[in-house]
Amino acid sequence: MVILNRISPDKLSVQTTPQALTNSKGEFLLTSYNAEDGAPEGEYVVTIEWHERSGPLKTDFDGPDRLGGAYAKTEKTKGMPGFTIKVDKQPLELPPFNLTQSAAAKAKATKKGGMNFNDR
Repeated sequence: MVILNRISPDKLSVQTTPQALTNSKGEFLLTSYNAEDGAPEGEYVVTIEWHERSGPLKTDFDGPDRLGGAYAKTEKTKGMPGFTIKVDKQPLELPPFNLTQSAAAKAKATKKGGMNFNDR
């Protein structure tokens, strides 16, 4: 899950937190108010979490963050290259996020019987 956390003053009447689920290639389209409508103008810090799909329709996300929380908090990601972005009126395509899975997070995910990070 990719989440945009607003850091610029918010002038919107209805607050939103743009977010998206990645596809199997790691690509995503953000949703703010309606499906895949993008993000309102402003400055954001990106956070990313990777939880397993669960439930009868595979629409729930349970279990620990397979990235060990390394990208889950704005305090951690705001200083990382590419994680602070500015959205303007023009469409924006973000460069790839270079994520790594710590050995501890990988071991924890493997013990759960899940897929390895490198399998995605």
